[in-house]
Amino acid sequence: RNQWQTARAFDENVFPSQGDHLLGYLRTKWVSEKLIFDAIKHGVSCYVFRPPFICEGEGAHGGLSKDDFMLNKIQASVELGSIPTEGFYLDMYPADVLAANMVAIVGKKQYHNRVFQLTNPEKITWGEVVKVLQAGGYPLHELSYRDWLTQVQSVPNSLTPFLPFIVPLSDTDKSIYEQYHGTWPQVLDTNVIEALKERKQPPPVRELLRRYLPH
Repeated sequence: RNQWQTARAFDENVFPSQGDHLLGYLRTKWVSEKLIFDAIKHGVSCYVFRPPFICEGEGAHGGLSKDDFMLNKIQASVELGSIPTEGFYLDMYPADVLAANMVAIVGKKQYHNRVFQLTNPEKITWGEVVKVLQAGGYPLHELSYRDWLTQVQSVPNSLTPFLPFIVPLSDTDKSIYEQYHGTWPQVLDTNVIEALKERKQPPPVRELLRRYLPH
């Protein structure tokens, strides 16, 4: 079974009691949703969408993003010729498919004031990400996270701007990034399934990732 199928479930209908305690990025999302739900209590009609990593449209074959951490991690691994064995799963959704599904949901007024988690049904584990890269022609040597991190720190590369996120605070503590290894929940999308019984499905993440292999 995939690692996220055995993890705790993240339900659309349950609002977290508090924001993420590690990542400010995730905390801002929690605050934003809290403001939206407060507006709903005052009569504002809203739809809350929680997408995964949004990539270019289905017909695009672009290079890797310069801003996204995960794709820069892949780029840096290619540059270094090595890749860590640890990581969390990859969930990707093409922008055009995502937009079409969001518009279709908003067009159904009976589903207002709900949360919709648009997740790719065929996401992949980090181990599968490594296999896709190796099958794509990159002879990446697999290392433990700490050994790989030593290489990342040794020369300038695509992950250099992200060092505060991936370097442990001390020799014994885990980095912020390491604390998320294997902790991502099973993302439930029951509201999406109900609202879009014949929704357009995104291509499998494995296929999408192949389009974004470093050049």
